[in-house]
Amino acid sequence: MLETERSKRSWDPAFASGVAAMDCQHRELISLVCDLERAVGVQANARVLEVAMRRVAGYTAYHFASEEKMAIEAGLEQQVMSHHCLEHALCSRGLNELLDPASGQEIDAVARAVLKYLESW
Repeated sequence: MLETERSKRSWDPAFASGVAAMDCQHRELISLVCDLERAVGVQANARVLEVAMRRVAGYTAYHFASEEKMAIEAGLEQQVMSHHCLEHALCSRGLNELLDPASGQEIDAVARAVLKYLESW
């Protein structure tokens, strides 16, 4: 983790879902986004930025799969789950499109775009 000024993003108790496993994953996801934010802030080299972005994308995919599995096991309504799963799929697709090397964008521009995308999500 790069040490720079404190990130604007941090865990807030208002984010708590009441499900300890999900809250733990949400904290980790926020931490990974903060790592990426710090890397962008110090103009880290391309390898550091790429690793940070891949960690965010990979953990996001893991988290979405975990959350969907837990919701199914808990018996959430299919209509609610369908909508939530669609939101997950759209977010994952957006991240994957941003991280596509074929885009030809500079890595620092991609990293800033990933942060902006996640902020809006």
